[in-house]
Amino acid sequence: MPASPIRVVIEGPAGAGRPRGAVMSGERVTGRVAIRAEAAWGEAPLRVEVVRVVRGRHGESRTVTASEIVRQGPWPDGAVEVPFAIEAPDGVPSSRGRLFDVDWWVEARVDRAAPRPDLVGAAKIALRPAAGSEAVPVAAAGLQRPQSGGAGAGATLLVGAAPGLALLVAAFVVHGGLASGAGRLHVLFGLAVLALGLGLAWLFGRNNFAQHRLGEVRAEVSPQDATPGGKIAIKLGFSAQREVTVSRIVARLEATEHLSVGRAAMAEEVLLHEQVLLANRQVARGEAVEVEDAIALPADAPTTVTLPDARRTWRLALQIEIPAWPDWVATAPLTVRLPALPAIAAAEAEAPSRQAGESAELLALAERLKAVAHDEAARAAALARASADPVQLRLRIEAIEWTCGLDPDPLARGGRTLVARLGDGEARVGVRFPAPRNDELDAMRPGELVSVVGRPVAYNALLDRLELDANPHEPALRLGL
Repeated sequence: MPASPIRVVIEGPAGAGRPRGAVMSGERVTGRVAIRAEAAWGEAPLRVEVVRVVRGRHGESRTVTASEIVRQGPWPDGAVEVPFAIEAPDGVPSSRGRLFDVDWWVEARVDRAAPRPDLVGAAKIALRPAAGSEAVPVAAAGLQRPQSGGAGAGATLLVGAAPGLALLVAAFVVHGGLASGAGRLHVLFGLAVLALGLGLAWLFGRNNFAQHRLGEVRAEVSPQDATPGGKIAIKLGFSAQREVTVSRIVARLEATEHLSVGRAAMAEEVLLHEQVLLANRQVARGEAVEVEDAIALPADAPTTVTLPDARRTWRLALQIEIPAWPDWVATAPLTVRLPALPAIAAAEAEAPSRQAGESAELLALAERLKAVAHDEAARAAALARASADPVQLRLRIEAIEWTCGLDPDPLARGGRTLVARLGDGEARVGVRFPAPRNDELDAMRPGELVSVVGRPVAYNALLDRLELDANPHEPALRLGL
């Protein structure tokens, strides 16, 4: 399968403690676009874009949030590398859900003239919120109850009177039907009205019925702004007005996802976690019950999403189950967000320039070793000073060779040596890898750009190159073409 003629390589930002490819909103995403260009492209521009993709089961929607032209033709025939830097948007973070995923991509596009199609390459980034963008956690918040105090006493009276009103209307309808001779139809209609009244009373007034036995239920949740893996504290209490059996008090973490792609609109309810706070309790009249506990969000919980075509909302539901009686139920809305990434230290931000400096130092070392190739003592002294600290290099692979010779470390014998030039000159280096990593090296190809960490250990006068031993615990990062 031929390689793609255009490839995007993300190089920054990068720092300790960050997953690879993770970017905070507002940071500059830096990298390179590697292209096998053709002069026939003429003045075609190369555009770099940041794209948000919402992908569902039946399609996807794409939104370009940032776009910059980083190179304008003419183009040569052959390989071209174009650096870029583009700002990550302040947007919904990357996430995975049941109904849809939110992904972010950096795309490079060569806008070729028709009838040729555009050339497109892309690399995925993981967008995270900027530091300080998190909402302040709610210290303690009351839950939303069906038929809660905000509806007023009139609504409570209406819900409580619904069964009686329905029974009165049903009796009137049935009596009228019997009197007029159309009894069966009126009886059925009357029963339907009665069922409707009972259903409305059950749906909207069940907490009132439950509190007729439990007394007023007090519930608090803290915080309502949480992160995956974090805990949410729950406080719940009541003083029973009558003797009552509580079979369970349950806390449930629930999410609802809505997605609209094209003409299709879908919704899905997801139960993420259920936790029993209390079970099988016989409560005497006047007895006070207090429950304090915490429920943990799953470590992989998807974040809250609010977009025109996709929405994910969270809630914590509390339920007091009473046998043969309406349960008490209340919910609290939650916001689930990812924590901000750790800041990049100044030393890490300067890594590219430090690597360039280390390449220059190695180049000077190679020249010194070449000059004293026949002076073993001078060569050993120069290598001892240079090998005190490891160096990190970006190298373009010229060849992958079998490691041979008399001086390699025993672990490197039978391994592979990565051969590359230092900078733009003629000086070469050979980075020796231990034999257990042969499969990793054999998968690489000449022309690839890699980042390696190693220590200078020898000068190979026969092959006229500096030899380094790779750090056995640091992978050779493949950066692309």
